[in-house]
Amino acid sequence: MVVLTGKVKVVLLGKEGQEIILALLGPRDFFGEMAILESAPRSATVMTTEASEFLCLDQQNFTTLLQNHSPISMKILKHLSERLR
Repeated sequence: MVVLTGKVKVVLLGKEGQEIILALLGPRDFFGEMAILESAPRSATVMTTEASEFLCLDQQNFTTLLQNHSPISMKILKHLSERLR
């Protein structure tokens, strides 16, 4: 998912409903790439904090995008590296 407009928060939900905020994202940020790359369940919850619009890519379209547009692939890799750091 790519945030086109608005803002979202990426959170982990505790056993008693408390939120641990992992990230605040806005336009041009993205989320869900780990689940789509690994074909695995999502590891966090994303909630909008204001009215938002998104671009949603399924696994096949995302994979095609990465294979056919190396500059986009490099930006995603750089972004993932920054998150790990």
